[in-house]
Amino acid sequence: MEKAEALEGDQAKAVAEALEAAKAAAEKEDATQEEVDAATEALNKAIADATGETPEEPADKAALEEAIAKAEEADTEGKTDESVKALEDAIEAAKAVLDKEDATAEEIEEAIAALDAAVAGLTDAEEPAEDKIAVAKVEA
Repeated sequence: MEKAEALEGDQAKAVAEALEAAKAAAEKEDATQEEVDAATEALNKAIADATGETPEEPADKAALEEAIAKAEEADTEGKTDESVKALEDAIEAAKAVLDKEDATAEEIEEAIAALDAAVAGLTDAEEPAEDKIAVAKVEA
């Protein structure tokens, strides 16, 4: 948007008009979602035309939501405390990315990868030594 503020002439006029139309649509009490979307799209197009930059689309978070749900359903029974803690930390970090309005596709992909790694990294806890001795005695 900094480049848009430095515009002059017809480009500045087109951006200013699109901005005013977008503001009017946003402030209109009975505006439909289609009207707001159209005004937003027109503003983005005016800025892109004037600056040569295309606004970045918000990243799709559906895959991250699915990965979080899958991680939360992972069976942690009988797993090491460390591996369970790693999974809990990955879930917490992924939820922070999910809640972030301007999360990038890269951040989302990294959070999904961390969740997948944490689920795959769940490690079985060792049986206490006494249990192994008892099992050995029973088998003998």
